Amino acid sequence: MNEFNKIKYNNNYNKENYINIQFKIRKDEKPVLLELAKRNGYNTLSSYAKFLLETASDIDSNNKLQN
Repeated sequence: MNEFNKIKYNNNYNKENYINIQFKIRKDEKPVLLELAKRNGYNTLSSYAKFLLETASDIDSNNKLQN
């Protein structure tokens, strides 16, 4: 009998439900941007970037565009 493989399940779920968005910044900009994120209550650049994108595009918590 196959055992449940949580890592495989999570990887498959993420592949089906999420996309990756990548952008480049200069290495010397990262500490400054990370400090800005932390000052605004975020531990990672990814979480801060997501917040900024959602705010700028008026997406609500249900991923619906505000009118």
